[in-house]
Amino acid sequence: MAHADRVRLNEEIKARKKRLRVLRAEMQQDGAALEQLKREVAEFERQCGRIEKAKRCRVAMTTVAATAAALCRVDMAATDQVDTRAEMVTQSDEQIAALDLKIRQLQDSYIDHAAYRWCVLGFVPIVDARWKPVAYSHSDST
Repeated sequence: MAHADRVRLNEEIKARKKRLRVLRAEMQQDGAALEQLKREVAEFERQCGRIEKAKRCRVAMTTVAATAAALCRVDMAATDQVDTRAEMVTQSDEQIAALDLKIRQLQDSYIDHAAYRWCVLGFVPIVDARWKPVAYSHSDST
């Protein structure tokens, strides 16, 4: 290997090392910027407790990754709220249906008891399509 080749190779190596130092410095700056963004995202998440606030915070976020993470958390919170509300509505509907059934049972037992008393007295119940007594007529067969 000639002296000129060695000098040329050394110059290339020095240039590559210099470029690597520049790239390392840029990476360190990018890493510091990323850490700063992470701190900002954490601060925004602490400040944003409600969905409306979260929308305003998303506008303030500067990177797509930070925005995606915040959106994910907001969506999960909204889904939990919707699920909880849906469960409460379902439970209320079930309670209302149970109360309606209880009322019908009580009304049916009252009607049946009234029909029994009227039949004992010699009245024949006149029933509707559901075989519920609607009126009583007196039978002379007693």
